[in-house]
Amino acid sequence: MAKKRARGGRKAGGNCDPAEEHAALREEAVDGRQDEDELFDALIDGLYEKRAATRLSALNGLARLLASGVRLEECVAREETLSRLLLNSVRRGTGTEATLAARGLGLLIMTLGLEDGAERVWTETGDTLMKCAGNKLMAVELRCSSLDTYSIASFIVENDPLSTLESMARLASLWNADSHAVRECAIRGWTLLGSTLSAHLMEDSFYSMVERLTKLLEDPAVDVRRAASEAVALLHAFGLELESDDTDSSDSESSVASNSTGWSRFSGIDCAMDRMKDLAGPKGQVKRRSKRDRAAMRSTFREVCQFVEDGIVAEARIKLKATVLVVDDLPGLVQLSFIRKILAGGFQAHLNGNELLHRVFGYSPGNGAAPKMTKSEKRMFKSPQSDATRMRTQLRRNDYDAKMQMLEG
Repeated sequence: MAKKRARGGRKAGGNCDPAEEHAALREEAVDGRQDEDELFDALIDGLYEKRAATRLSALNGLARLLASGVRLEECVAREETLSRLLLNSVRRGTGTEATLAARGLGLLIMTLGLEDGAERVWTETGDTLMKCAGNKLMAVELRCSSLDTYSIASFIVENDPLSTLESMARLASLWNADSHAVRECAIRGWTLLGSTLSAHLMEDSFYSMVERLTKLLEDPAVDVRRAASEAVALLHAFGLELESDDTDSSDSESSVASNSTGWSRFSGIDCAMDRMKDLAGPKGQVKRRSKRDRAAMRSTFREVCQFVEDGIVAEARIKLKATVLVVDDLPGLVQLSFIRKILAGGFQAHLNGNELLHRVFGYSPGNGAAPKMTKSEKRMFKSPQSDATRMRTQLRRNDYDAKMQMLEG
């Protein structure tokens, strides 16, 4: 009955002035914006309360608000206050409160994105987050949330490759943590940051990283094995770039040494691949595994093995209104997976309005769907050994060399 009356009401006033209708809609939009501002301020006020339950409720509300849409103006206007209050909750809070506050910091930095405020928040919170992550007395959920926020913040803010390598080293120091969940988060964070670097920056630590990740393929926790296998795939792509560089730069006198270097570099990868192929089989560590865990583990290892053997990854296609985001390279898929984890159900809202995500994925909401590539085209343009990939690598190397010259100058 209510719907019928509503329709009747519109018919009775069907000849209303379009200008008046537009003004009414605009007024409703302004009222909605004011309501959002009031809600934002009310949630911030809740963080000042002494009662832990009130602060917890406010943190829950803030996390939902920041994840569900891009609140850039609100975050810019309240950046300092939000950062301080969330950091206080991480430091003094216990359990759920501190965990939500750590996640809130990640969402705040994700929302600020390309703004200068993101770097300020990162500078103030980075060390505290790593201390929480490495503290065995803290709840596992807090340690994992701290690691996720540390990783995404470094990914967003750090422009200097050397600073990124330093952050990766701090994450790698937790690969042997007592909790398997912490180990997994540390590996995935390391892989995320590694996806932003060129191969030659990883050359010094290549062997040691492959060796450590190969050992982690034997970890009792399925999630740790899956995270390690994805990191191995990234290192394999780096290895192909380094091998290509060795071939291009070698002359007749040094070709034997170059081939020896390439063989030793891939010997570690081959060991890891042999182990993943065993685990991808139907009999790989069947005991004490649920059917779901075994299926997920085998699926991941098969995808990694296919990438290593063919240089092709399964593309991800995300539809947003009339456009489609297509991600079909390994670094992009690593970044997509991590960002979706941080934003949870709010990914599409941020993909639509967050300029940071537009830059990361080279996406504009106005662009149509990209044409689908054939397998041969993927090998030609997306494979780690393709000319297009080598060109991107060379451009990254030139950028790095230019930055180093500026620093030395």
